[in-house]
Amino acid sequence: MDVNKIILTIIGIGGERKINLSSKGIMFEIGGMNRENIELILGNNITLVGRSKDDNGGEDNNNSIIKLEKGKLTMLNGSKITGNASTASSILEGGGAAVYLSDGNLTMKEGSSITGNKATFNSSSFTGVIVAGLCHGGSFYTTINMEGGSITGNTAMNGDVDINCNISLSGNATIGELKIISFDPNNSPLLRPVIVNSGWTGTIGKLNLEGGTTSITFYDMPATIACWVNNPVIKAASGYILQTSDVEKILSFGNFYSTSSYITPQAISEGYKIEKTGGDIGKLIAK
Repeated sequence: MDVNKIILTIIGIGGERKINLSSKGIMFEIGGMNRENIELILGNNITLVGRSKDDNGGEDNNNSIIKLEKGKLTMLNGSKITGNASTASSILEGGGAAVYLSDGNLTMKEGSSITGNKATFNSSSFTGVIVAGLCHGGSFYTTINMEGGSITGNTAMNGDVDINCNISLSGNATIGELKIISFDPNNSPLLRPVIVNSGWTGTIGKLNLEGGTTSITFYDMPATIACWVNNPVIKAASGYILQTSDVEKILSFGNFYSTSSYITPQAISEGYKIEKTGGDIGKLIAK
């Protein structure tokens, strides 16, 4: 037992219990430098409600409801994060209207949900940043484990989830719109494909792909495509073999996005598809 670990569990007894954000800012900030042994558990019947000018808060928020810097956030059955409208001028402030992950681990169990959040971005100096309901912009060692649960119905420039970290789906895990990011196509691509486990029954409503390189001279759409073509966008977890039915749970394609904001997105489905069978199953290939 780690005696230095701090765990805060919040549960709702007898029915749904709401915790409302009373003023602008973050409701829970988890971790930080030298504080990785902290875990927040949102238990049964707990709903975190942010701020929106459309509700009794009277004005939009300027940040995420939760900022996870290190440590762990776990959402159990019946927990929900909702109702936050974040208008931010920095990726560190409201990069994800519900949750911004700088580092650490997010685990969602069956029956948990992140929904009804809205993010807008108002800084001309950060035009390359695309905000989402759940956004990750930190360490590549960050992990998102959706052992069920849903991230749907959030309104943002790029949908529900915008990440460049590891994401694993199992149970009935469902995402409305997901964007995954890769870098360095001219070296070894830092690929973060979606990892699926045996028995996954959920869906991804729309998948977007982003890429770029460390050299600004390659910030263009061909480089973005090069990040992903002939590489996996969906993979099986260790000990599992990817199935055609897993690939078919990605219901539609969105766009290729360049890391540069000055490139017009290109529709993935115009020339590419995910291979559904054979040795290249799960890879993005030219039609």
